[in-house]
Amino acid sequence: EEWLSEAEVIVFVGTSFAVRLPEVALEHARTAGIPVYNFNTFDMLEPSVSLNCSNIRGKSEVTLPLLLQEVEELQMKLDHPEPLLNSKIISSDSRPPRLRRSSRRRRPKYES
Repeated sequence: EEWLSEAEVIVFVGTSFAVRLPEVALEHARTAGIPVYNFNTFDMLEPSVSLNCSNIRGKSEVTLPLLLQEVEELQMKLDHPEPLLNSKIISSDSRPPRLRRSSRRRRPKYES
């Protein structure tokens, strides 16, 4: 509960929202006005007046490295001395390579 009370953003990855923890987190997001990002291929959230959410549809092997890239770029802009995200969470061996934007690669769909 402590980590949830300190959250500024909530990110869901591949959940069906069928268990209790996502429901608790969503309720907290609604009452606290915290933005929610749902990385999923199937189960999408419905944005509403009380729930500020964005659905990012796509496979996690495509969308999560893009999220990491965005967080790293934000870190650089904010000039954080320590990483906001530990890349070991993504891969125990090494960070995934930075993705190059290409017209050949299918981009994830962003929905609000």
